[in-house]
Amino acid sequence: MDQAVVHDNSLIIGSIPSIGQYGISKEITNFIKDTGVEIKIITEPSGKLENLLHSNQCDFAFIREVKDRKYFKRIPYAKDQMMAVLPKNHHLANLRKISISQLEKEFFLLEPKGSRPYNLCVNLCKSSGFLPNVVYTDRQIENIVDLVADGMGISLLMSKLVPRESSRIVAIPVEPTVSTSISLCYMSDENLTDLKRKFIAYIKNR
Repeated sequence: MDQAVVHDNSLIIGSIPSIGQYGISKEITNFIKDTGVEIKIITEPSGKLENLLHSNQCDFAFIREVKDRKYFKRIPYAKDQMMAVLPKNHHLANLRKISISQLEKEFFLLEPKGSRPYNLCVNLCKSSGFLPNVVYTDRQIENIVDLVADGMGISLLMSKLVPRESSRIVAIPVEPTVSTSISLCYMSDENLTDLKRKFIAYIKNR
């Protein structure tokens, strides 16, 4: 393992890109105001964040659906539920819940290929007996939502990522219910500084 860089009065914190939707940015800025410490923020997909932790390029990371649990200590931070995101005039838009099998003939607009959200959606469709026809992928959720609203296709997104102010789309819970969790992670074998302990306590007591 690479030699960790010692930060006396600073932290490097990684996060999934949806840093605002889950209130992560607010928690970090509040911690800065309370302590006066310097914090650098890195946003990357969950898999990249795990690699950054392993190579000591960040002190903590907010990760969705942690894979490498053997090496990380995890503090539960948030949970979220998958929604089917449809144009307002879609023929399924008035349903209270949507079965994944009802979406078999749709064009799918998803997060980047190979990402954990993408793989989750594809595997969910496969478990319902079909391979989704993915016609567009993008890291920028607003681009996906705009294209859904314009009628290019539908998406599967976590509830907190769907903009509430849009009147051109609807977001409907899917069946079977799919939930994901976000955790604050750090290396399990790390000798924690007082500052790191303070940040852990801050997140635990938020």
